[in-house]
Amino acid sequence: MNNSETDYFYSPPPLTEFAPNHFEAEENEENEENDDPTPHIIEQLGIYERFVLHYYKCQKVADRDLLQIHPDDFAIAVEDQAMMYQVTYCMSEHIEVLSPYDDYLHLRDELLKNPFEIAKKPEELILAYMFCVCKDTRQALWDGDIEKSQNNIEYIIQLFIKIQDLTRSIYELWSQNPHEIPTTHNEIAYNYPIANELRYSVDPDYDKSIHVALGKKKTSLLSEWRIFQFKELLKKTAAKEGGWKSVNAAVEAMASIYIYQLEKQAFLTAELFKIGRLDFIQLYKHAHNRLQMELEDNAWLSTHPSNQERRELAEQKMIHLDMLIEEQQNLYDALQRKKWKLNIDGYKNLLKTDYSVDTLSNWIRGDKVLLEEILLKKESDKKKI
Repeated sequence: MNNSETDYFYSPPPLTEFAPNHFEAEENEENEENDDPTPHIIEQLGIYERFVLHYYKCQKVADRDLLQIHPDDFAIAVEDQAMMYQVTYCMSEHIEVLSPYDDYLHLRDELLKNPFEIAKKPEELILAYMFCVCKDTRQALWDGDIEKSQNNIEYIIQLFIKIQDLTRSIYELWSQNPHEIPTTHNEIAYNYPIANELRYSVDPDYDKSIHVALGKKKTSLLSEWRIFQFKELLKKTAAKEGGWKSVNAAVEAMASIYIYQLEKQAFLTAELFKIGRLDFIQLYKHAHNRLQMELEDNAWLSTHPSNQERRELAEQKMIHLDMLIEEQQNLYDALQRKKWKLNIDGYKNLLKTDYSVDTLSNWIRGDKVLLEEILLKKESDKKKI
């Protein structure tokens, strides 16, 4: 693994309180006093390896799209499966394993033959790359290189967070819970283009209609976030300074403040868009280099005729990574040349700041709970209370 691969990527705040050490068991005092970091490295390595292998297992046996499972629920399922596996493993003399997919050692052996077999979508290419770094970390442990192993674990955690952020954003596009806080501009800007056509053109189950539908959903999420921001501004102002006599009065008082807020947000969004493109270019290049190593050094991917199908599949992933790198570079270059209005589909929606008085008024009138919070009660209503 190159030293440059230990550079950490910017990651916007996650949508939920999901920490990278979600699976970690509490350390007992005896382990904390132990100066040997090897057990902790092995434990951490197992956590993130199991995450990849559980995903691989689900690809093999599941009958539904994994993107329809909330990333946090999926992570919890990994922990549950790991506990079940440990119980089964300890009682293996008495319990017959029903399927090899229940055995993480079997799954790891299978995936080692072609780590990129798991990669059907762009975010899964990163998942496969994470598995390769896990593989490198085990080799470093066998070689006694503790420092490299520790650095790799830190990098694996960063990759895990990246995958969780990506899959969470994609999940929001597929099936957003209306009771949750909408996806923010920053999340969409950084992870862009999670709904663009290229993401699906490298997917074997690509469907043009899905791409169109998700593009519309992305625009809808942006609108929902702006509505959410405006309503929060109204609530905070009403709570601090009192409410307004009418909807028109509320809009007149807050419209300019809200537009100014959106203008500042648009500048930050543009900068975050650029950061995201550079980060993903770097990430996809690391994955590309690591896959090239697999093609050169992995005996299961050699040019022997018996490996032809497996090798062709891996080579196809190289093409996909080249396409993704080019896409991210083109998006970054277009923004640098100030030609995003023509070249970046949907990017203009990220920077939208012009909303009419009628639109803002409709946002308020469509929310009866909000009206109760921000409008001053009439004298007749006070007497009833």
